Amino acid sequence: MTLLTQVYRSVFLSYIVLFSHSILNAQYDNRNLTFHQSSLSSFDGTFDVVIDPGHGGSDKGCTGSICHEKDVVLELALELGKSLQMQNHNIRVHYTRTSDEFVSLADRIKFANDLGGDLFLSLHFNADSHQYVNGSETYVGGLDFVHAHDEDHHGHGHSIIDNATKQELKKYELNNSDKMVVLKQSLDLAAMIEGGFERDLPFKSRGVKEAGFAVLKYINMPGALIEAGFLTNKKQEKFINSKEGIQEMSTCLSNSVTAFLSDLEQQYHSLNRSLVVTKNHKQKPVVTNIPINKEPKSFAIKVASSAKMPILNFDKKWDNLKAITVKKSGNTFHYLTGQYDSPEDAKAQLTVIRGLGFEHAYVTEIKSSSPKRKAIKYTAGD
Repeated sequence: MTLLTQVYRSVFLSYIVLFSHSILNAQYDNRNLTFHQSSLSSFDGTFDVVIDPGHGGSDKGCTGSICHEKDVVLELALELGKSLQMQNHNIRVHYTRTSDEFVSLADRIKFANDLGGDLFLSLHFNADSHQYVNGSETYVGGLDFVHAHDEDHHGHGHSIIDNATKQELKKYELNNSDKMVVLKQSLDLAAMIEGGFERDLPFKSRGVKEAGFAVLKYINMPGALIEAGFLTNKKQEKFINSKEGIQEMSTCLSNSVTAFLSDLEQQYHSLNRSLVVTKNHKQKPVVTNIPINKEPKSFAIKVASSAKMPILNFDKKWDNLKAITVKKSGNTFHYLTGQYDSPEDAKAQLTVIRGLGFEHAYVTEIKSSSPKRKAIKYTAGD
């Protein structure tokens, strides 16, 4: 197995953990797991990228034989920002620090969230007691991000945020379905970064990993924490501390980020294309107080199913769906999109869905388990 294959295998293992945990929660909530992208689909044509050089001031970070982490991450951050803006006309770069100053974790998080950033990159260098260890590794927030404010979730222990600050940061929290979208995007970003390191730099990639670092746990945008190399490895430290090394790392990162944002822009444009929806015009609801025992029927379009395990590798056609509902029946996972009042309404959309690449999609009835509702009678009128 090549190192690059290991990177993507690591990403897919993260998907397994994510979906397995989410499906358990879904079983508690009517056995449904829904992903919506609508609230994340607004895009004004420009990306705000937040670059976070770790440590600073009295916090030196790790130390090699010739340099401190806080100094070389700042050099890398400034060079990366310059490279991103030279490569792209639609990127605005923002830094959590631009000099040797201490910035708290909470202030870094608040800065990124208040800005309404589209991407968060926290830059670091690594250390190990064994000097032969070298390479890069990139972290995503994983389930610690998804369950950041859940009291009963036991995370990885990297978050050093007091309870008062946690309560303050809660105002930035995304809803669960948006968190799932952001985590998928973060995994895609991390895989691109490590793939670029493996391809373009003279040191190995150690893969994509999951950890509950505070700056990943409490942001509300796609993000990654990048450990770009080991200062305790003399050969890699020499590379990191050189002008050429900083240039190569920043170019490599810039290329990966640019490719990720290009893909993200295409997703946003796809999401913002209006799909054809059949509507009953000039109808207004008249609510009567007659209880009924029979549930109104609801329909959806089934796009895929998988036995025993949820789908792990979603190709780009899935990004064109505005929402996905996953239903588990026995050992089978069913993937549905849309919700329609009649089979005719669903069929009107079916051609569009098949045109997105889901050739075997078909209309199915949704079995409802909600409590009794009151009858709603629709009458024609202005």
